[in-house]
Amino acid sequence: MQLSLFIAKRYLVSKKSHNLINIISLITVVGLTIGTAALIIVLSVFNGFESVIKSMY
Repeated sequence: MQLSLFIAKRYLVSKKSHNLINIISLITVVGLTIGTAALIIVLSVFNGFESVIKSMY
């Protein structure tokens, strides 16, 4: 686990000459985080909605 964290930190926090890569990486990570959170929320809501419908009928 330490090796993967080291590689991720080294990639995301690179030298200032690669500033564009840092910005693109940050946008990508934020996009993936928002997408994953939205998917989890939607699945949770649909599971709850399904249980409500089953209890009604």
